[in-house]
Amino acid sequence: MFPIPNVILDRITSICRIFLWGSKFARVAWA
Repeated sequence: MFPIPNVILDRITSICRIFLWGSKFARVAWA
């Protein structure tokens, strides 16, 4: 394992969060 900078970790977390919320909202909109 290699150390991951916090900036990259935060970016990955925010991207995952946006992706998850986006898919949730898309499902609600299409339902």
